[in-house]
Amino acid sequence: MHSIATILALTALFAAPASAAEEVSADEFHPTNCVDGETCTINTLTYISTSGVVDFGDRNIVIGVNGAVTIRAGVEATVRMGDLTVEAAGTPEEFPGEIRGESADSQLDLWVDGSVLFNGNVQFSHISGGGSVWISATESITVNSFSFTASGTGPDGPGGSIDLTAGEDIQIKCFLKAYGGENSHGGTIILSSGTDLVLQGDIDLSGGSEGSGVLGMSGARSVQMTSSEFDGEEMGANNVNLKSTLDSCGDGGSIWIHDSQGVEINSLISASGLCEEGSASGGSFVVERASSITWGGSFDAMGTDGGDGEGAGGRVWIDASENLLLDADLNLSSSGDASEPGSLDTVSLGATTITGLVTANGALYGGMVSIVSGSILILDSAISARATSEGGTGGDILLASVESE
Repeated sequence: MHSIATILALTALFAAPASAAEEVSADEFHPTNCVDGETCTINTLTYISTSGVVDFGDRNIVIGVNGAVTIRAGVEATVRMGDLTVEAAGTPEEFPGEIRGESADSQLDLWVDGSVLFNGNVQFSHISGGGSVWISATESITVNSFSFTASGTGPDGPGGSIDLTAGEDIQIKCFLKAYGGENSHGGTIILSSGTDLVLQGDIDLSGGSEGSGVLGMSGARSVQMTSSEFDGEEMGANNVNLKSTLDSCGDGGSIWIHDSQGVEINSLISASGLCEEGSASGGSFVVERASSITWGGSFDAMGTDGGDGEGAGGRVWIDASENLLLDADLNLSSSGDASEPGSLDTVSLGATTITGLVTANGALYGGMVSIVSGSILILDSAISARATSEGGTGGDILLASVESE
């Protein structure tokens, strides 16, 4: 974390008209600006323009409908508080985001001794790259915003980072984005919940020539990825974009889920390595130290090889201490004359049921598919691990049911 700076410049007019703005230093802020000394409401434009720490103690912070907080370029700001509530903003043109970062080197760390509720947007996207948002709450984090972004919107802008940690539930129902430009890479989104993690809406961590980003999740009780609506409009079946742009030849991104009693996924996930002239590998999906797993939707992690043998299909690794239901269609193949296929490796101590189509084809040889169950194993679909070139060698498919004593 950052050391405490002597001055943290703010525009901090609480409960003031939306048009008002004035620069004041942190040592000029007094609790008398808060209602009954418990809740501080920001109803104006607030600029954090010097790196450092501002500590509200256990007082609650409300960013009102006419308020907005902006982290200036180059500023690393740490804010400590009780509960945090960000109210819904006006029109997107009037208030593009109620918490904003001005540039790729804008960083905001929030320590919340309580719960977090976002109804307004968070915008840390910039042409030079995405900024950094880190939030730790002792209770729950709820995001009902239209968007929560830390993207690089220019061709050379890398994706930023979003890191949310909660002692209780995390519920996200919005567009979540940390994508990068065509000459750069996607960002990182890490979500860690002490109980349930519910992720709804579309996610974009796509990248360019340096590859796509990383989505990491953990929920002590459950991780759920499902579809949702925003203002009555369908946001998609939780589409997750981890593929590279077509002309960039970057590798697909990765997803990991750790340490959860139950995992339920119904997502259309794209983590392909796309390349018209050259090579790029598909991404990966890893679930470790989970109990029961139900996976629907699809995972497309196809690789592309331009003849140098560098492009490979994607990889899936699943470790379940109880039952596994794999209903998702998995594309772990690769295209090209010298392409290397991907692999599927699952181990469950309970029953395993495979109803989705699994494809792990390669040019010269097929991929590796290993499915091991500690109880009954049901295969109600097709598995393809063949060589697509004439004279090629088929892959290895292992299906095993080993009941433990």
